[in-house]
Amino acid sequence: MGLFDLTGKQALVTGGTRGIGLMIARGFLDAGASVIISSRDAGACEQARAELSAHGDVTAVPADLSSEAECLRLAGTVEGPLHVLVNNAGATWGAPLLEFPEAAWDKVLNLNVKSPFFLTRALLGRLEEAASDDDPARVINIGSIDGLRVPALPTYSSSASKAAVHMLPKVLAKELGPWRITVNAIAPGPFESKMMAATLDAFGDAIAASAPLGRIGRADDMAGTAVFLSSRAGSYVTGAIIPVDGGIATTLRSAVPPGEAPVAQRLGGADQPVEVADLRAAVARLDEVGHRGGQVDRHAQIIGPYRPAARLPSGASCGSLPARGCYAVRIRGRAASIRRTLSVPASSAKARCCRT
Repeated sequence: MGLFDLTGKQALVTGGTRGIGLMIARGFLDAGASVIISSRDAGACEQARAELSAHGDVTAVPADLSSEAECLRLAGTVEGPLHVLVNNAGATWGAPLLEFPEAAWDKVLNLNVKSPFFLTRALLGRLEEAASDDDPARVINIGSIDGLRVPALPTYSSSASKAAVHMLPKVLAKELGPWRITVNAIAPGPFESKMMAATLDAFGDAIAASAPLGRIGRADDMAGTAVFLSSRAGSYVTGAIIPVDGGIATTLRSAVPPGEAPVAQRLGGADQPVEVADLRAAVARLDEVGHRGGQVDRHAQIIGPYRPAARLPSGASCGSLPARGCYAVRIRGRAASIRRTLSVPASSAKARCCRT
């Protein structure tokens, strides 16, 4: 068997009918595995099964994994040894801080955090049946780089859940190692998916420019990482979180088109000097992001001038700022979040100024 060959293995991919789950399922089939895909939408299951059948042996089982009962039912449909479990099914929710509802926590945590735990536990017998000293069974959780960094948008429950999705493999890797089961997580960056569609439509070019590799993820990027973790090549890897993001989170590079890079660099941290013209443009962008994504505009303040000896008069407004000179900008929150928002075009500016 080759280093990345999955011939003879059986894999289950939740959320396998679209997006990242579909990419992984196709990659497994191309590597020789038989694959079970699952989704709560029966129609999507059948459509994906028909599409994937050209690549190999695939079965589709509809299941709503937001409850333990459905996790147990899905586990009960698996026959024979299960070599790979991919916990990919997930949900997201975005809303401003003061409007974020309890339902957003319940829905997201039930599917993103509880279901990987319950499904993994329910399938331990099948995983152990497939495991050996030389070729462990594998569990792969699909997280997000927003579980590694502070996200640009107000997705409080989603980012918190993905951080938990990353921590769970570390805990289970220690406990299940003696069972000869490896447990790892993949933290994807931007990939084409239904969940990312609106964001990519609005900001796709800027997001691609934010990656040192200059593009968003492709299907082979995700499939290749999952195949690595599931094959002989990844048999000694456990408890790991692997970002697949082109370097966005791992280098904390700003999401700014090349022409705007100097602005981002000058706004790279709190109280850094910045030209007034750049400052106005940057705060305008922050304000626009606030209207689209939450609270950002409420956090922007011009606190200049940069030199304390030349304080702004009380009640000064942005319009009254001199055309030349250096000022400081302070945004409540992480500097990385500032840089990620600078590329968003603004239609208005409502920055407020205050005294130092």
